[in-house]
Amino acid sequence: MLLPVGLAGRRADEAAVIAVAIEAKAVNGFGYRRVAALVGRPPSTVRGWLRAVAAAAPAMVGTFTALVLRDAGDAAGLWPAPAPAGIGAVVGIVAAYAHVIAERRGVDMVTWQVAGLAAVGPWFFCAPWWRKTINTS
Repeated sequence: MLLPVGLAGRRADEAAVIAVAIEAKAVNGFGYRRVAALVGRPPSTVRGWLRAVAAAAPAMVGTFTALVLRDAGDAAGLWPAPAPAGIGAVVGIVAAYAHVIAERRGVDMVTWQVAGLAAVGPWFFCAPWWRKTINTS
């Protein structure tokens, strides 16, 4: 099935909603219950999103670091400020890649979640995809 660019595979919500939840955790340090109240979704759903990104964080950071180094004219000028490991590092490096895409395409801005979906496809928010394992449950 083809998905619109604003949707992520195996997720019922738009990427923008998931991104707000991830940003609230990464930037503000909110817990999953507070994030769930912020985005209007069940706490168990938000907890799953946050766990999936945290579990996939090392692979995501590695992939997007390589993409920034490959695609940026001057990667050092685009490098994000040091971020904590985990979700904060994911948001920082994918945001840096979003800046690279915007610069190369001549547009004002590309959101980090759209850059992630554009780079790796609809499985951007899916932890099993990053582990390259098959979920048979």
